[in-house]
Amino acid sequence: MRGTLIALGVFCWLATARLIVAAVNSSPGYWVLAIAAAYGGFALIQRSMRPEYRHVPPPQSTRDWDTYLAPKPAKPATPKPVSAQVRVDEVEPPVFPVTAAAAPLLATSPQFTPSTERQKGPVVRDDITAAVEAAPANVQAKLGSSGRDALKLLDEHLPQHERVHHIISAGVEPLRTVENCALVVTDLRLLFINPLPQVVAWDLTQIANVHASLGFQVTTRGGDKTHLGISGDGNHTFVSHLQVAMAIATLRATA
Repeated sequence: MRGTLIALGVFCWLATARLIVAAVNSSPGYWVLAIAAAYGGFALIQRSMRPEYRHVPPPQSTRDWDTYLAPKPAKPATPKPVSAQVRVDEVEPPVFPVTAAAAPLLATSPQFTPSTERQKGPVVRDDITAAVEAAPANVQAKLGSSGRDALKLLDEHLPQHERVHHIISAGVEPLRTVENCALVVTDLRLLFINPLPQVVAWDLTQIANVHASLGFQVTTRGGDKTHLGISGDGNHTFVSHLQVAMAIATLRATA
């Protein structure tokens, strides 16, 4: 499937070149068709880069499972000497201490289990847990595996007064995305968390434009642009939430 998408994208680009030549030599109306063909080629190439179209080879194990799972011969029982044997009526029954009833186990997600000790779980803050659980299932899986270190960095060092509202898995490269990072919307900032560790932060009131076409791009009011990778699942919903947060932050700052 990935090869088919790439072939179609290359075909669109070849058609773009022919249409540009036709537009220069004959009619300017061919420019519209050339732009449409070029955009279609870019869209097909971007779609072919999605993780679901990549071939992931199965993990190779070096363990000889046939030998490992083969039944092992039972060892013959060695009888104890008569002097070491103990009569049943001579053994005192064990005494178990009386303790309080154990608390029932909570059915929580194995990836995002809140804990009072930071060493026992990647996420402690309830706002981060809620934001992760509100994300699509594919995003949750990536945040719980390759993005685990980014969540831990966010959880341990984000100030308590700054609350997390939305989160999505992200990467450094816009197209060939290894989603081991996280994009986070708080009530004050947009954060890009890289487990290097590296953090890039934008004040919500200083962001001029954001969009999720061919990756994720942030443009500040000063004209600076940053192009990152973002999950293809829920990316447009994340951008919509971010735009709402930008508007709210601007209203509060100008009150």
